[in-house]
Amino acid sequence: MFCESRTINNVIAYVNEYYINSKGLFNAQSNECLLEISGQQELYPFGKDHLISREIVYGDSAIININDLIIVINNYRIEAQNYPYFSFYEVDDKPQEGIYDFEKKEILFEATSWLGRSIIDKYIFRDFKKKIACRKIDSDLILWEFPLASLGKGKDYSTDEEFDYEVEQIVGIYNNILWVYIERGGFI
Repeated sequence: MFCESRTINNVIAYVNEYYINSKGLFNAQSNECLLEISGQQELYPFGKDHLISREIVYGDSAIININDLIIVINNYRIEAQNYPYFSFYEVDDKPQEGIYDFEKKEILFEATSWLGRSIIDKYIFRDFKKKIACRKIDSDLILWEFPLASLGKGKDYSTDEEFDYEVEQIVGIYNNILWVYIERGGFI
C-alpha cells in the first residue's frame, strides 16, 4: 500500500485534519483555506476542536470551533493558554486579569495584578520585576517566588560585562523541574 507524501510549508500548528499558518486555517487534505486572517492576527490551536484568533496589537481574541467556524467566545483578551485554561485581561475601566476554564465555562478567579504568561498543567507562571512566581490555576495566591538576583550576575564571555538575568521564556516542566530560558542564552 502506498501513501501520498507532500510538504506543507510554514506550518505553525496542526489541529486534527487542519493546519495553521500565517495566512489562516487550512484543510490538510485539500489545502482549502477555511479561515483567512490578516497580517495583524494570530491563530493558535486550543484543544482538539477549537482555535484562538488573537489580534496582535490590541489583543482582542475569539475562540472558534474548527468544525463549523462559529465563534464560541469573543469577549476576552487572551494572553496565555493551555487547554482548557486561558488567562485574560481587560484594560477598560480598571485593570483586571483572570483565569477561565473553558470546559467548565467559568471564571476561576480574577485579580488586579498581572498573573503571568505561561500556563503549565494547573499552574500559571510569571516573570515580573526580576522574580519568577507561581500560582495555582484556580487561585490568586502566589505559591512561591524565585528572585533571579539569587543567581548572582551573569557574565558575557566575549566582553566580560556582567549583567542581571532576565527571563526570555518559561519553557516547561520536566521531571518536576521548571525549565526557564534566559535572555542571553542558557537555562535555569
